[in-house]
Amino acid sequence: IRDRSTGDQRMNKAKRRVKVYKINDKGQWDDQGTGHVEIKNIEWDRMGIVVKSEKDKTLTILESKIVPEDVYQKHQDTIIVWTEGAEEDIVDLALSSVSYTHLRAHETPE
Repeated sequence: IRDRSTGDQRMNKAKRRVKVYKINDKGQWDDQGTGHVEIKNIEWDRMGIVVKSEKDKTLTILESKIVPEDVYQKHQDTIIVWTEGAEEDIVDLALSSVSYTHLRAHETPE
């Protein structure tokens, strides 16, 4: 992961507390839980967003590949929203964090 502020390429070991939301069939945001987010390798060639439950560290609330072609939008300085999936499996997701700058400081490998 390349840190935009320093240009250093390194793995991010810090975890930040976030809430995960998913759009339901009625177009409303459903709270999927609170946990700690980490940007890490989820496949040998892909970085991803992984959120482990705050209450049960063995439970993964979210595992999402970071796809450069996807549009990740920033809202209110603390919310990241994106759409993933294909065809009928499309889902809208959001992370809400008081530490948005932690996620913004990183980008996918080139």
